[in-house]
Amino acid sequence: MGRVFVIGASGYVGSALISHMRSLSLQVFSVGRLDSEFYLDLYTGETNLFDVITSADTVIFLAAISAPDICRDKFELAKRVNVDMTIDIIGRLLSNLVRVIFSSSDAVFGNASVSNTITDESELSPLGEYGEMKAAVEKTFIGDNLFKVVRFSYILGRRDKYTSMLLSSTHSTKAIVVFKGFERNVVALTDVVVGITKLVVMWNDFPYNRINFSGPKCISRWEVSLLISKTLSLGLELNLSDAPNSFWKGRAKRINMESRIFSKVLGRNPLTVNENVARWVI
Repeated sequence: MGRVFVIGASGYVGSALISHMRSLSLQVFSVGRLDSEFYLDLYTGETNLFDVITSADTVIFLAAISAPDICRDKFELAKRVNVDMTIDIIGRLLSNLVRVIFSSSDAVFGNASVSNTITDESELSPLGEYGEMKAAVEKTFIGDNLFKVVRFSYILGRRDKYTSMLLSSTHSTKAIVVFKGFERNVVALTDVVVGITKLVVMWNDFPYNRINFSGPKCISRWEVSLLISKTLSLGLELNLSDAPNSFWKGRAKRINMESRIFSKVLGRNPLTVNENVARWVI
């Protein structure tokens, strides 16, 4: 197989992915604006990636403006980065016969009925500007055999923003307010990096162009918070509260996004939240 280029390598998923791939001796390179091996500015489109890329290579596209508030309040900026330049770069890659794995989001299903169970083949029903932007990129390339979409549910790892906040609050005397709702099929960061790596290494073994990267159960942030506090013996004081209306602008309260394919890619069932957090103790 050829080389792997990770656009958005400095991010939460990207840094973990590169570390995992290098542990397997894969030839992987970071792509971004700062401290990356290859340069790409997703606002201007300026890049030196096309000076070296070949049809033997794979590009993993993780970069985006993902905060719903920014996508709403700075719409033109977010659209240029998340849609216009993303489509331009991916289109150029595909025209050079480069394989592309594009990271999407369960937000592309955020406007579906809360009673619906979403599968890999479900019709897109995006909620908010961020979900609509991700859906626009999906729809542009979904028929291309060199293009795969991986849709992330909420990714749980020791260093995600919310978990980091819980861990840093261990010695705090203040109660932590947890909003009601926000139910997702929480997926382990471990499973995300393993799943993407397997798609790269075994591309032809998985003839699927849409894969939901999701955990086995739809679970609320409240349940996740209680489980982390109990399993890690943090002794946190947690208070359940209604979120302000502004919080739900561009965010769905519940997205039950399952997958019929993800376990095939992993070669096992995805980790439950319990199994994921229990690994942090070791």
